Amino acid sequence: GFEEPSEGDVTLSRDDVKFLEKVKSEIKQMPSGRFQVPLPFRETPTDLPDSRPMAYQRLMAVKRRMKRDDSFGTMYRAFMNGLVEAGQAERVPQPDVVPVSRRWFWGHHGVVHARKPGSIRGVFDGAAQVSGVSINSRLLTGPDQMNNLVGVLGRFRREKVAITCDIQGMFLQVEVDPRDRDYLRFLWFEGGDPDGPIHEYRMC
Repeated sequence: GFEEPSEGDVTLSRDDVKFLEKVKSEIKQMPSGRFQVPLPFRETPTDLPDSRPMAYQRLMAVKRRMKRDDSFGTMYRAFMNGLVEAGQAERVPQPDVVPVSRRWFWGHHGVVHARKPGSIRGVFDGAAQVSGVSINSRLLTGPDQMNNLVGVLGRFRREKVAITCDIQGMFLQVEVDPRDRDYLRFLWFEGGDPDGPIHEYRMC
């Protein structure tokens, strides 16, 4: 038939097993109803290079584009400010006592969808390298959980009605363990004003 393979039918690498064990043992549901998970590090990093200069250069590229393109600036400001207003990101608490080697700043930029005028997708670049190191290189990717397309199409033929849904900003609905949030830092302008002060934020 068109059934998806069970977990036991999929060949898992050693890293896949480590990823699943870490997530299953440390995931927890918060009083808000949201789930909280740790970042799936191979080993918790304690030797990271200073990534803030890279993130600053990326922010300056965003600033230039915001000043050049009013439409982009309006959409990007709404996206970034929305992260903070929704509690999905927060200012880095002060005093900041986290050593450089135990934090990571993400560069970010915006992609405008050609077929969706008026909307923008914010991209945080985990593959950006500093001294040959990226944050992605320190994370386990986990097993491929994508549904098999043939299985999806087959199940659509089983009944008279098919229902699909989409969770808005799905990854932003999952909380990050507070111990890992300093590996998710980024730079942004106060109030979204590209001429305003730059502050350090981190994803929640």
